[in-house]
Amino acid sequence: MSFTIDWTSGHVPVWREHLGRYAGMPALALEVGCFEGRSTCWFLENILTHPASQIVCVDTFAGSAELRDMPQLEGLQARFDDNVRAFGSKVVKFVGASTAVLPLLAPGAFDFAYIDGSHAAADVFSDLVLAWRLVKTGGILVLDDYEWGAGNPERDRPKIAIDAFLASFERRYQILTKAYQVLLTKTARDGD
Repeated sequence: MSFTIDWTSGHVPVWREHLGRYAGMPALALEVGCFEGRSTCWFLENILTHPASQIVCVDTFAGSAELRDMPQLEGLQARFDDNVRAFGSKVVKFVGASTAVLPLLAPGAFDFAYIDGSHAAADVFSDLVLAWRLVKTGGILVLDDYEWGAGNPERDRPKIAIDAFLASFERRYQILTKAYQVLLTKTARDGD
């Protein structure tokens, strides 16, 4: 495996604590924003360990606005493919915008979803609303970058979108942790 950036290791203790219940059992995960696949590989090696477990990865592989000048974008999709190759059919990859891909996925199919795509508030809010319907009642949503980008305009940060999502879906979830990442359990169906 070949990784140039580690945005994963700092989250591992929280992921182990809250996603560890899926280890060894058939589980289906959704990841929006995969970059090189470091978190994808971590989930597959540590959480999605059952032979029937899978992860559905959605990414444009073009990088979000704040990453567009990074040299790591060169060959990003090929690097992702190489990094996850050993997991074979446990990885299902969709290349495209989350707003185009997520509506195509089966409602209530996912045990957990990791939302780490764009940092723009409007994009984050859209991803959260679209992912909500995809996660089972009792499933977990992992919302990344809640504290990212202090000093940037609110429209360019996930925080305002996550706060708006939490207010909009109030009483339909239980917060597990709220720090740099927000993890919550979905406690009610869409219409409840």
